[in-house]
Amino acid sequence: MKFKVDTRRICEALSACESLSSKCASQNIKNPILLQAPGEGGICLIATDSENFLRITINAKVYETGEARLPLEELQAILSLCSDNSLFIQIENGQLYLTSGTCKFEIPAMLIEDFPKMDFKEPEGMAVVFVPGELHRYLRLTQYARIRETEEPWKKPLMGTSLERTGKRLCFASSDTKRVAWVYATVVDDAGISQSILSQMFVNNVLKLIPEDQEIKLSIYENTVLVSCETHQLKGKLVEGKYPIWQTQIRKMGNTVVFDRQTLLSSFKAVSIVDEHVKLKIEDGICVISPVCESEGSVKSIWPLPGNPPYVEVNFIASNIIEGLGSMDSDEVELGYNNDIDGISHVMFKMVGVKVSNFFYVVMPLIFGKKGKRCRGKNV
Repeated sequence: MKFKVDTRRICEALSACESLSSKCASQNIKNPILLQAPGEGGICLIATDSENFLRITINAKVYETGEARLPLEELQAILSLCSDNSLFIQIENGQLYLTSGTCKFEIPAMLIEDFPKMDFKEPEGMAVVFVPGELHRYLRLTQYARIRETEEPWKKPLMGTSLERTGKRLCFASSDTKRVAWVYATVVDDAGISQSILSQMFVNNVLKLIPEDQEIKLSIYENTVLVSCETHQLKGKLVEGKYPIWQTQIRKMGNTVVFDRQTLLSSFKAVSIVDEHVKLKIEDGICVISPVCESEGSVKSIWPLPGNPPYVEVNFIASNIIEGLGSMDSDEVELGYNNDIDGISHVMFKMVGVKVSNFFYVVMPLIFGKKGKRCRGKNV
């Protein structure tokens, strides 16, 4: 195998491979990569963390085709010493010979049979196509509202993002049963996608490793998910099991108020410094955000509202609101709420004035026992 490649591009690709395989490194497993020179389209670098596979294609001038398994850390260390803009790499008789300007290096290759095989071929008619930045935006809007931990540590929590077809729209949703964030994607063709669950690790890798400035294809088939663009492909397994039935948390909101998103977010952040349990109260045209356990001198955020919205008073865990508002990218948000017969209010946030306005975030209220309110974890 012989080829000539741009130094900067191969260094960037190796850095992405290192990010994916860092899990193996934490387990003291040596990180190998698979280097392929198929002859057309340049060279390919393939890395794995044992659960996900990443393939990056780089433009290169290939003189001889072939493939080799190489130690990632050693290759990165050598490339850090190269100052020339291009590299010439030759692999022969189990050895890699690298030339950069006047510098020459040699490292042994590894047994290629030990690298797991993976097919990155996209099945025909199975892909949903997203314009640049669209898939990343949907995942960012929803991926935070997930199960973080379980009261039974011996059981693996079901984490990740649910994909579900509703007519011709693809719905991205995340829920931890106490809140749910969901967004409807633009109209898509029939790509054979039914209800599927993307693992949280796979979602994080998409956001971290797949470029946003390229058109992206999402394919789901045979319990496998493949995200691909012109230069990158990421493949992993779907999560097996049933996702929380988040649709039961959705209620029709009878009352709505529009807020400046940044002002509302800053208010919750300021009050959360004092108490993680925050109260939102709307009464007589005034909105007040304060700690649930108010005391003299407590931090409060008060501002008038247009019109005279109906009364509501509801308590939240501050981080649930902060994460939701922080993920949005609109200037304004619409807050919808109801006053149920049992006195418990449900609140839903919706972005206003942006292209993707079909995003919704419902947060369940923080309910205290009848004996009294809980202040900093104690009942009083």
